Amino acid sequence: MLTILLILLLSAFGMHYLKKSKSSLLLVALTLLLYVGTGSGVLTQPMLTRLQAPYLSGDAYEWSQNNVIVLLGAGSEKLAGTNRVEPGLLAFGRIEKTAQAYQDCKKFGRRCIVVISGGDPLRHGLAEADAYLPELQKFGVSSVDIMLENKSLNTWQNAQFCAALLKQNGLIANDKIILVTSGVHMRRSLTYFKHFGLQAQPLRADYASVRLSWLPTAYNLMLTDAALHEYVGEWRYQLYSALGWNMPVAKAGVS
Repeated sequence: MLTILLILLLSAFGMHYLKKSKSSLLLVALTLLLYVGTGSGVLTQPMLTRLQAPYLSGDAYEWSQNNVIVLLGAGSEKLAGTNRVEPGLLAFGRIEKTAQAYQDCKKFGRRCIVVISGGDPLRHGLAEADAYLPELQKFGVSSVDIMLENKSLNTWQNAQFCAALLKQNGLIANDKIILVTSGVHMRRSLTYFKHFGLQAQPLRADYASVRLSWLPTAYNLMLTDAALHEYVGEWRYQLYSALGWNMPVAKAGVS
């Protein structure tokens, strides 16, 4: 969001330099309106609600005989002055939710496989999947029930590589697939997984809501960035689909 505001301000200065004062004032007014509207939460909350509303419930499932729970990575952190890499701040909710689903599945005596999906996009020296593995084991998820997809660098690759991994291991045909990620991230993730032939059911790990304020806050601006990232990802997918640029499933190696 700050990038958009900066572009608008620079455009306003450009208009002023070209002696187009009315255009310059209009851009300044628009910048202030967006800054106050998003920073106060008034414009951001409807964006978040639209992304998360379909996934407010759904923690209880009728488990199939074979089930796959896919945990999408949410970043990692490298501890300052060390080589230790840990799950990122937003990852722990997803890890805990995955473990809860796994335990519920096992309670009914069903087969439950957990796939941790996430590479090393931040180049910390350890993939997200590998960093999350010991945390899941602390929650009682058996190592024999865990599969790692540790090459993906974004959500598109999460879907692509998970689809290939599951099909290579014969885990698609009659299996229930549960997708664990953040509420704001869920809709785009489901779209990408569907593109690669995976009809996943959503399991929301967290929910984001603004803190309405008379003055703009960094927290609300951060949530605006998160929401815009999801909408841009959806629009890009739709544009690429219209242009025929999205990778066909057969060429993705998951046929």
